[in-house]
Amino acid sequence: MTSSNGIVIIGAGVIGTSIAAHLAKRGERPLVLEGAHVCSGTTGQSGGVVRQHYSNPETAALARDALAIFRRWSDHYEGSCGYLPVGVLLTAGPETEAGVRANVAMHKELGIETTLLGPDEIAAIDPRVQASDCTTICYEPTAGIADPIETNHAFAATARSLGVEIREGVSVDQIVVESGRVAGLRTSHGDIAADAVVDAAGAWGMRFLEDLGHELPISFSRHPMALIRRPPAEVDRHPVVLDVHTDSYFLPRADATLVGKLGTMPADLDVDPDSYERGVTNEEIERYRAAARRRMPFLDRGTVLGGWAGIYDDSIDAHPIVDAVPGAEGLFCALGMSGNCFKLSPLIGDLLAQRIIEGPGSTPRLDQFRFDRFRDGTAHDRAFSAMSVLA
Repeated sequence: MTSSNGIVIIGAGVIGTSIAAHLAKRGERPLVLEGAHVCSGTTGQSGGVVRQHYSNPETAALARDALAIFRRWSDHYEGSCGYLPVGVLLTAGPETEAGVRANVAMHKELGIETTLLGPDEIAAIDPRVQASDCTTICYEPTAGIADPIETNHAFAATARSLGVEIREGVSVDQIVVESGRVAGLRTSHGDIAADAVVDAAGAWGMRFLEDLGHELPISFSRHPMALIRRPPAEVDRHPVVLDVHTDSYFLPRADATLVGKLGTMPADLDVDPDSYERGVTNEEIERYRAAARRRMPFLDRGTVLGGWAGIYDDSIDAHPIVDAVPGAEGLFCALGMSGNCFKLSPLIGDLLAQRIIEGPGSTPRLDQFRFDRFRDGTAHDRAFSAMSVLA
């Protein structure tokens, strides 16, 4: 095998480039391999929400700290993440109010800026949001939305500025393990030796672990969304609305709104990452227009521009797997992001870089994302809601 820079990262999405940037900040010069180009996978399809509402306190604390980084991006990285503090509204009805109230109480103990509002108080934030059918609404005034593509390229620019090489158009065929230790990779451009390998290939990363005999409880689900251009009289941005009460979401873009479903339709479960339908159907568009009429009726006067479908690599408890891989010293993974990778990407990259360099025990905040939690019974409880937005 040809020599490498010691650490090789598979994947140049938001997670792979964040890991690379944070390794470089610690003096390492990893090599990043990407089969297509930077941000060619699921990152570019992300809605880009940066919020803190989780039912798990450890994850909520990570989201709190990640939000602080997004808000002061230029203090940490090159380029821009396009962050906009438009605020995040999360609705509740009779079936979810108790859980949302418990989450908000826990968040306040963590120092998260959040509050509960009554339906009649929403007009002061944005009168275009109709909430008369809700029993309460959680409001995070400092949260908001960022640009996933800008963020991904900013991580890549930071890594490159510190000497990291990102090789685009190089696909990985196999991770090579010899005598219980990672030895390198077989790629479309030849073999590469490595002292350590990080599998951050998103929905396409599981096959490398399966080749090594590991089966993780990760499945793939399709998540379509429609883009509606707001009418000229309503062009101003609105807050992010995570409409848990009616299972919808509304995400502001410059002059348009992304509308989708928080949950997943049965037909969109267990899809193939290479062949799933990437477009949005007329039926789905009409479903989202109906949701808009109920929560943000002004969008009914907007123009549907089309849409697309992203894909989640869902772990069974809706939390990532970020850890060393058992049985292969020097091999690490950051997989099963379950739709959470974008908002947590600064922290996941930083913590995994520290874990790689300093070893086990250096990053207790990653303990909840352990590889073996599904076998030892410590996986997270998703009883509060089937929707990963609240996991």
